[in-house]
Amino acid sequence: MDRILFLNYIHDEFTQASNKHIPGLFTNDPYVMLHSIKSLRNFHLEGEKENADEWLGKLHAFVIDPENKDYFTSEEKQMGASGDEEVKNTDEFSDDDSLDDNSSAVAQKSSSVSRIDVTSAYLSVIRLFARLRGEKGAAAEARNVLDQMHAVHDIMTNGLKDSSGEIANSIASIDIKSNAYNLVLGMYRDSKLPADATNASELLSKMIDSGKKEVKERNGIPLPTHQSLEYTILSLSKMPDGDAAIKEAERLTTFMEETDYLDNSITVYNALLSLCTKVLYGKQELYDKALSILAKLKETSNTHLELKPNAETMSLIIKACAHSKREDHEAVLGTATKIFSELVAQEESDETAIVIKDSSYFNMMTCLLNHMAEDEDMKKERIEDLFSQACQRGLCSSAILTLFRNNMTEEEFRLTVGKGRLVDSWIVNVTSPKALYTDGSSRGAGKNARRHGKSTSDWAKKQQKKEIQRKVHKDSKRVKKMIKKM
Repeated sequence: MDRILFLNYIHDEFTQASNKHIPGLFTNDPYVMLHSIKSLRNFHLEGEKENADEWLGKLHAFVIDPENKDYFTSEEKQMGASGDEEVKNTDEFSDDDSLDDNSSAVAQKSSSVSRIDVTSAYLSVIRLFARLRGEKGAAAEARNVLDQMHAVHDIMTNGLKDSSGEIANSIASIDIKSNAYNLVLGMYRDSKLPADATNASELLSKMIDSGKKEVKERNGIPLPTHQSLEYTILSLSKMPDGDAAIKEAERLTTFMEETDYLDNSITVYNALLSLCTKVLYGKQELYDKALSILAKLKETSNTHLELKPNAETMSLIIKACAHSKREDHEAVLGTATKIFSELVAQEESDETAIVIKDSSYFNMMTCLLNHMAEDEDMKKERIEDLFSQACQRGLCSSAILTLFRNNMTEEEFRLTVGKGRLVDSWIVNVTSPKALYTDGSSRGAGKNARRHGKSTSDWAKKQQKKEIQRKVHKDSKRVKKMIKKM
């Protein structure tokens, strides 16, 4: 990063020194800003977000400023607009990111008009915001970048209007695809602000309305995907009116099934089940609601195989059983046990975890605790049996370990689990938060001491990362001193 900052400094100084006597030199040149943005990797690192704000701000201001309409008039710039170079995006965040992986990061020549494709710059910044995972304000800032993309698109479509009213061709092009929208919708899903449920619905509505228009009338707004629907449904859990949230989610599942350009996906119904579990948590109707959705899926999947309930669907049904406040405990537990047994039966052996996940074991254990009240000894025995199965399949998550510890005596827990680091094979297939030690933690005093043989933790990698950060900081101070001397 220090090298990029230094190159920016050299470019700025050289541009100012040339005093516009050298053709093709521009302050805040979009090529320099674009590739500077592409060097950013993580907003958690010191200074990266500030650099992104500065560089994207300069890039955006440059490409929408009518004063820069002659950017491509010099021979040097026209030669640079041949499109020979291509920069590929390699960030991985969502399934749809690949849609823009081959977006050109250099100017492309279309008929007699040269433009620089700035799509990758804006999309890179949105991706970096998305990795902040629900931090306050991140969703709003990502949405602002998306709005800036549309500002560039409007100028690309309608041209640049200068102070005299003359219309000139845009110097920038941009291609807004559904993955940009889905990244923002994913951030609304992760946000804790109730207002972001409304923001997600409004953004999705724009995509749905776009599907009702001709391509030329869409103003760059892409069509929704099943991921757009999934993220929006999950964001609805923040709505104050739970019944309205479920009603809106059901409307979106119907929209998916009735819309030709949308592929049906079970993940949208899984999002609906997850929403129902949050909104109806601890209520009697949760059980009936979950079973009605399951019945609909089983019937619909006869003609639409892509809507066949999967392991995640079944795990969510078990979760609904566990958290429904019912008097008919035996019936609820019987339903959950039947579904769980079907999941287990699909596994290749007692030691595989291809179909069943750690969440399925945790939800089943929770269901036993809430609905098996008559025989405490039998309850403890079944929980111990489920814990043993989870460990055998490498599915001992932090939640499972904690639940087991809370329902056993200290001596029973020690005799079953031991003390110290968990066996690696117990946690190898965990997809939710995992514990590395029997106390439920992933770190602690003296726990990361060096071992003989192959390391089973990330301690060495973390130490190496710290050493690199110290070196970067030291080099940064040296570069800053050098710049001051210049």
